[in-house]
Amino acid sequence: MVLAREKNTLAHAVWPATAQTTPGGDILVGGVRLTDLAERYGTPVHPWTNAT
Repeated sequence: MVLAREKNTLAHAVWPATAQTTPGGDILVGGVRLTDLAERYGTPVHPWTNAT
């Protein structure tokens, strides 16, 4: 779930500092697509980065 006021804008109080969206609507954390993590490890997945 993306908590945002505008499409493709993340609520940075909720997401890690490295989180961003792609033009296609995917969410990246630390440069890794969350869909890739979900496919590999299943869900729920709780990504962490050193920048968090």
